[in-house]
Amino acid sequence: MISIHPPPPKPTRWEASAAVGMRRSGWPPAMVPRPVAAVVAMVVAAAAVVTVTAPHSAAADTTFFDATAASGIPTTRQLSYGGPVVAPLANSLGPYDLILPNHDSQLVWYYTNDGTGSFTRGPNLLPSLEDVHGLAVGDADLDGLPEVLLTRGGANGELPAAVELLSLRGGSFLNVTTPAGLRSPRRRGRAPRFTDVNGDGTPDVLVINFKGTTLGGDPVLDGGNLQLAFANGVGGRHTPVADAAGLGDLPVERVLVTDLDGDGLPELIMFPFFRIYTAAGGGEVRFVEEPRWLNRIGRGKVAPAFAVAALDYDNDGWTDLYIARGDQPDMLLRNDGAGRFIDVSVLSGIPQGGDNQGVTVGDLDNDGWEDIFVVRHEAPREPDYILWNNGGDGTFTVSTTHGATTTPDNGRGDNAIAADLTGDGALDLVVANGDFTFAALAGSWSLYRNARTGGAATNHFLGVRVGRSPSTNACNMGATVTIVDGAGRLQRRRIGTSGSTFSASLLNVAHFGLGASPVDVRLVAVRWPGGELFTATGVAVDQVLTYADTG
Repeated sequence: MISIHPPPPKPTRWEASAAVGMRRSGWPPAMVPRPVAAVVAMVVAAAAVVTVTAPHSAAADTTFFDATAASGIPTTRQLSYGGPVVAPLANSLGPYDLILPNHDSQLVWYYTNDGTGSFTRGPNLLPSLEDVHGLAVGDADLDGLPEVLLTRGGANGELPAAVELLSLRGGSFLNVTTPAGLRSPRRRGRAPRFTDVNGDGTPDVLVINFKGTTLGGDPVLDGGNLQLAFANGVGGRHTPVADAAGLGDLPVERVLVTDLDGDGLPELIMFPFFRIYTAAGGGEVRFVEEPRWLNRIGRGKVAPAFAVAALDYDNDGWTDLYIARGDQPDMLLRNDGAGRFIDVSVLSGIPQGGDNQGVTVGDLDNDGWEDIFVVRHEAPREPDYILWNNGGDGTFTVSTTHGATTTPDNGRGDNAIAADLTGDGALDLVVANGDFTFAALAGSWSLYRNARTGGAATNHFLGVRVGRSPSTNACNMGATVTIVDGAGRLQRRRIGTSGSTFSASLLNVAHFGLGASPVDVRLVAVRWPGGELFTATGVAVDQVLTYADTG
């Protein structure tokens, strides 16, 4: 059962580890708690030591190869819904495992990772075939072990179902919904999410639902609002929040959780009918709509949106958005740092045609600039493409010859996640293929290994694995990691997912490409929800550091 108890005691030590193995240690060198203002000043000072010159990398600095069958993932055709879920489930500080939701065509598949990208089928999340939609992973009770939120579609609204919380304990997934206080009214489920709304360090729960049209009028059963929100309390016990924490009956069905203004509290990017909500602050579990972000663009020009990814494509420290818009032109929105987005879609060189319903981001060639992987939805399938970041000049180069492309008959493209599945310091790609409705357009899951070819072969990296905070036991979901690399460039990553539709991954390793220079990273700053901060200086490249409570 889920641990319903006060949070664990404050830790007495930390864990700092390289990618080759784990070791316990005392306080890592230069790891000293500092207030927020001091850390911000340190980042600015470290970045100002040198004059930053952005290296302009050649496009397509690496290629990928299909490792699906060799990795142990089945090539069975299925109906995808919401993309893959990548998270450290078997070991919260270990390698990434996979959850592969197959809508109502197959069971939900769970595969454990041996650390080298070789996967073994694990226990079923559910005992029988059901209409599974969105999933999300997070540590609901802050015991260091992640849980899985799961929603069902409810047979096109005819049989709405409640959200469920599943916990991997003793080799099987246990239903711990009731003891966690998450037994909810039945809904037509879509996108569940963990996020710390009020800044107390504990992950609250949002359940985004859909109210469509059926012969029976698709009523909201069991009373209450269409959307649902639950505040996390002592020991992971949740309580419902009135008016769904301000989301009420909002007509959306997908969501990306990110932080646009850098205050440590979340913003919700709600779609396909595009809206942006921000945490109200003041210790409340409540959201308010914030239309100012789209004042320069107009909300109507962004909708419909089918997938959204957060990135910092220009390394200015502010969160930008890439939006896949189906058969409408995709959009790249630049955060101006003053609370508004600027549409740079045309100026950036991203394609203005096609049918795209998935996107993921990450520094695929480790050159220090985030790239974009776009999933195509046409039937027959068009090649998915990579938008290679041209080294900070604000433009991208399009490539379909990168090797991470599926065959034209392998269903529609759904979504993808970029993550290092092998521990070699390079981001791989997991791609969901197959329409969620039409059996004739079923497809198989694909795993593409990063070959680290071309310039990527000599580029360096740093990974920062984040667990619970050391003294307050704050969750890692929504933590931010900021580095200043040896060239003086600032890079920032948020612990969460690298692309969002219905499901959301938990990528607890912030991955940074560093380019060809082997010079130590000047500064690493980790900030957990709730405000706890720690820093490290003079960090060697080509390793994965783990910063987490070890009890």
